[in-house]
Amino acid sequence: MSTKNQNELFHLIALSMTPRIGAKLIRTLVQQFGSAYQVFEASLKELSATAGVSPSMAREILKKGAFHQAEQELIFISEYDIQPISFTDEEYPQRLLHCPDCPALLYYKGNTELNAQRVVSIVGTRKPNRHSLQFCENLVDQLQALDVLLVSGLAYGIDACAHQQCVQNGISTIGVVAHGLDRIYPAKHKALAKEMLNCGGLLTEFYSKTAPLQQNFPMRNRIIAGMSDAVIVVETKRKGGSIITAHLANDYNRDVFAVPTVAGIDSGCNWLIKTHKASMLESVEDLAYIMRWQQGGRIIPKPMPEMFSDLNTEEKRLVECLKLEQSLNLDELIRLSSLTIHQLSILLLGLELKGIVEVLPANRYQLLK
Repeated sequence: MSTKNQNELFHLIALSMTPRIGAKLIRTLVQQFGSAYQVFEASLKELSATAGVSPSMAREILKKGAFHQAEQELIFISEYDIQPISFTDEEYPQRLLHCPDCPALLYYKGNTELNAQRVVSIVGTRKPNRHSLQFCENLVDQLQALDVLLVSGLAYGIDACAHQQCVQNGISTIGVVAHGLDRIYPAKHKALAKEMLNCGGLLTEFYSKTAPLQQNFPMRNRIIAGMSDAVIVVETKRKGGSIITAHLANDYNRDVFAVPTVAGIDSGCNWLIKTHKASMLESVEDLAYIMRWQQGGRIIPKPMPEMFSDLNTEEKRLVECLKLEQSLNLDELIRLSSLTIHQLSILLLGLELKGIVEVLPANRYQLLK
């Protein structure tokens, strides 16, 4: 990392450690002043004029009280080979980036691309029954054909089952945790987490020495929901983290699936299905069908990257935008790509003729599955 980038990272970490300065405000400040470094160089008047920043918050920033802690964090991430990922970096999960409350900074330890073609999360109760565990294992086995990145929360129960099955099958898997990467919670999963580093990794927005406090878990859940194409709830009660994750996924316009259970019990999955907050999932074919990840009744692997190798820069930019959602209309494409309507019309026609893009009703576009 260059000295310039190291300096910017230091200031971004310090900003994230400053009391009362949340992720959304950090992104606003960095975008307004041009860099995290420039935020600390701004005057009290300039900071106070920023939307959402009170004079007392501006004074808190200018105290630079988190600088020593930020220095210690730089030492920690260097010593333990942890990759900090800013919201301005290409490596940042692009699906998550389009969520209004996305973290400004992530800490990642692993070897898997976070912007995989297909990302699926599996969540569920910490105390599943034997049938749910068996279903989860079979589901993960079947997901191998879809070539997905599987995301979960490294918790007891369904989370651990999904991660462990990924490790056994060589499926890429990311554990999103609610604490710093100087520890593993629950401690029982240290061995599993270590195995995951060989076929995935660990991701968090929390810096080292952050304990797994109760309020951190809903924040963790929004990352799981936001970086996924689809969220699958295997077993849950009406209240709990899995229901929170499903609600967040709905808010982010992600597809949510729930595995039905026997009637008459406190089933959050059945409730999600009955209230149209989730599609019923009985097999991987249900997921593939609704996500349009199949063709002619047959599950197909993700498109090979070679099909995009002969595209020009603007065409590749457009394809990357279309990878973020199932489909986009012209207004959404203009906003995401920063291209004009004239440029878009020409590019979309060219991509359609190449068999890469298809036109849907209501003037929406998607990558040809």
